[in-house]
Amino acid sequence: MLGSFSVFLVDCECTLISIYDFEDHGLTVFPPSFNPAVTVGMCLVGAVPWFRGILLFVAQILGGMTAAALISCMFPGPLTVQTTLGGGTTVVQGLFIEMFLTAELVFAIFMLAAEKHRATFIAPVGIGLSLFIAELVGVYFTGGSLNPARSFGPALVNRNFHGYHWSKSVTPSSAIQIF
Repeated sequence: MLGSFSVFLVDCECTLISIYDFEDHGLTVFPPSFNPAVTVGMCLVGAVPWFRGILLFVAQILGGMTAAALISCMFPGPLTVQTTLGGGTTVVQGLFIEMFLTAELVFAIFMLAAEKHRATFIAPVGIGLSLFIAELVGVYFTGGSLNPARSFGPALVNRNFHGYHWSKSVTPSSAIQIF
């Protein structure tokens, strides 16, 4: 539990460090996006320019790798936060579970944060609840990744890519296409 939470916090911190606010130069960054799936979705709907989206995507993947490496160095023993299928879940079932849960999270972010209005200040509460519900449902069956950077970082540090690891990368793209 502590390892997963630590990877999440370090991932967020590394992503924040890697995003520089260019507002003085007329450029803005969409800071709530720590998830490459959300970044791709935001690019597709036009909320984030493609060039900035590519930079964010790379920063998020590097943030996931850095977070996993730091956690691996800080805590003794093996890194046990890798997302794996459980509960007798097949690869196809895991793919669809992750796809629908990621779609639910991306939809919540689109509806609450991408569109600016008077209630946008409360968007983190709705997004947090959406993520909490998705994790409650998905963590037993798929490890509750919902984020390619979250799956890739620990797999890289452990040098252990399961035969179904490809599904953790395909799922976000499929989830975005649901819309």
